[in-house]
Parts: sequence; structure tokens; C-alpha cells
Amino acid sequence: MKRLPKIEVIYSNPPEIPSSVTIRRWVSGQKYEREVKPNDLIGTTEAVHILKITLRHLYRLVENRILKPIRKKSKIYFKLGDIEKLAKERGVWPSGKGPWLTG
Repeated sequence: MKRLPKIEVIYSNPPEIPSSVTIRRWVSGQKYEREVKPNDLIGTTEAVHILKITLRHLYRLVENRILKPIRKKSKIYFKLGDIEKLAKERGVWPSGKGPWLTG
């Protein structure tokens, strides 16, 4: 079974919609960090982490046309702005007092 990388999402302070986030990933002991703006693309692993759902649930959201994927070859990506909007609707986008670090 494939092990998912550890991911942290650092939201802007305060987390507004739309906003940019910093995504930190640890893969094979190496830390990768990038800033993602609302129109930038994120992968399925990052999307399920932000939405706090399973990968299967994410695919159901695509099947039911709640989320619009962007397909590149065999990969599926999403705009961060779309994920942010859905996270706010689901009540999982951080609000109120910080810190806004998830992990």
C-alpha cells in the first residue's frame, strides 16, 4: 500500500477567500514548500487534505460535478480557489482565531 506524504497547509493570516496558502510536503525525508495562489493547481492529495475527506469522496465530488477537475495526461488537478470555496461551504476552511496550520 502506498504511503501518503506528510502535508502541512499554512493559510494566510487571517484566512480569507480567495487567498494563497503555503503547502509543505515531506517526501522521503525531504521537505518541499511552495506558495499556491487561488488560480494555481493542486493535486488530489493536497485537495483531500484541505477538504478533510477521502480520495474516494473527492472522486465522487468530481463524478457528481461538484468539483471541476483539470486533467493533464493521467493526472487530475484542481484550482485552489475551487477547493477553498468548497471547503468554506463544508465548514472546514479555517476561520476565527489562529493558528491556521493543519498537519
